Amino acid sequence: MPVIIQGNRTNVPDLALRAISRKQAREANQVYEVIFPEERQRIEAITRLRSVQNMNWIPGMTVEDLLRENEEYGVK
Repeated sequence: MPVIIQGNRTNVPDLALRAISRKQAREANQVYEVIFPEERQRIEAITRLRSVQNMNWIPGMTVEDLLRENEEYGVK
């Protein structure tokens, strides 16, 4: 279900299903720590300039990669 958070449209998964998934992961000892890249804030700022369908980042992508993609997408 799409919602607006801080002016950005985003999809929010089914919270009940997410709670079940978290419980199952804890019970199976499959809970993992999320480690964000040092450039997280810059990555977020760059991807927020894009249209919703192109707001993505894949681990290993550099800030320079994202800036190059923005140029290709015509993002200013």
